[in-house]
Amino acid sequence: MHAIYTEKKSYNIIFHVCADLMPQDNTLKNIATQLSELMDQLGEYYIVIGDTVEGKENVYKSYSSAVILLQKSFFEKPRIIITKKEEKRTIRQLHEGCGRQRQG
Repeated sequence: MHAIYTEKKSYNIIFHVCADLMPQDNTLKNIATQLSELMDQLGEYYIVIGDTVEGKENVYKSYSSAVILLQKSFFEKPRIIITKKEEKRTIRQLHEGCGRQRQG
């Protein structure tokens, strides 16, 4: 378990899911959803899913991608799950929101 200082002054709990077979995206999303249901009782949280990698020697790549997604959570409301596939949607929504604010 690691604690990393962020601007939101949150603590991070890191889970590495290991399996003999490469998990499907929906499997990881289901795990994250179950974690979020447990975390709902504890307060605010962000759940990010890093890149899926093969071999323990590449775990740092998954961790690094998760850290980048976690940094982007600064602009999101708490209690969400962020994955790389949803990242583009999130960025687009931020830009659309900025455009609406300028016009209004």
